[in-house]
Amino acid sequence: MRTAAFSSDGVHVVTGSDDTADKFARIWDVATGTTTAVLEGHTAPLWSAVFSPDGLLVVTTSDDSTALLWNAVSGELIRRFEGHLAQVYDATFSPDGKRIVTAGTDNTARIWDAVAGTTISVLNGHSGSVFSAAFSPNGRRVATGSSDKTARIWDPAAGTTIAVLKGHAGPVRSAVFSPDGKSVLTASDDNTAQIWHVFPTLEALIDHSKLVVPRCLTRRQREDAFLNPEPPRWCVQEKWPFRDCGLLGSAKAEAC
Repeated sequence: MRTAAFSSDGVHVVTGSDDTADKFARIWDVATGTTTAVLEGHTAPLWSAVFSPDGLLVVTTSDDSTALLWNAVSGELIRRFEGHLAQVYDATFSPDGKRIVTAGTDNTARIWDAVAGTTISVLNGHSGSVFSAAFSPNGRRVATGSSDKTARIWDPAAGTTIAVLKGHAGPVRSAVFSPDGKSVLTASDDNTAQIWHVFPTLEALIDHSKLVVPRCLTRRQREDAFLNPEPPRWCVQEKWPFRDCGLLGSAKAEAC
């Protein structure tokens, strides 16, 4: 068994097998332990299987380079998502259930229209296999984890990278958003998990920086960094050393 997931109401579980002789996913009734549907359609072992938010659909991924969409009640195959060039490791629904993101060993993630079955965007940027892909709670961002030792945050509509999360010393096997969407949690083969802050706007990043930095750069440091030597107003008003510059002697004032 390679994968298992609950439905959102906890009534059913879907499982997927990595056995080369058993290329099926199965849906189970939690209370009775009985199989309610067998999902037959992949031609190779499965990697992942998850329910849609409403529990009516299931998406599965496989070594056969496809993701398949199923009716979770009848077990009927609804459509195939074909486009990846190698194994598809992961698939996740958007919070509204209208899109699916898949992650593959062809170094890409793909966003699909779950209703039409068409590709919305291809997320190119990783230099290694993409192991994990997940939507943010509001559906406006996607996080991916890769064998290139990085995670990325994407704009799924535009297909563009918003941020590259560098810090792990090994492949990143998983990347998920926190329930409030303000953080990303990554897990790696380097035996660590890391939490990264996510800022939806530049203003949010600036506000956070104001709270956490112990002081602002001096004028000399700003010049060395090719910044305007005049500090922002909030630095002068709130942060050392600028608030004390007018009270310092000439030698110390020069450093400001």
